Amino acid sequence: MSDKTVERRAVRRHKVLKGATISFDDSGVACVVRNLSTSGATLELASSVSLPTSFTLEIKADQFIRRCRRVALFDLLPNSRPLRTAGCSPEHKKTARRSEPFL
Repeated sequence: MSDKTVERRAVRRHKVLKGATISFDDSGVACVVRNLSTSGATLELASSVSLPTSFTLEIKADQFIRRCRRVALFDLLPNSRPLRTAGCSPEHKKTARRSEPFL
């Protein structure tokens, strides 16, 4: 993030570079977690992956598993390698109780 970029998120994200798995419909897809906070994460995955609205994110090295909802999806072409980035946040149940924060 450059000095001219204004951070609009309510909670500051921490830069990380962690391998993770996105699970949905009885399948798993490898991804990389680029940043992480209590309110969400940015994920990097192959552009061919069709990411559903709701999924489970698992970072095995940290024993981290969270149910998530997709909030953004962007296709990128860095270094001629097609990538997709996805913003996600914890999935909140429709009850009065909220799910766990990310961190």
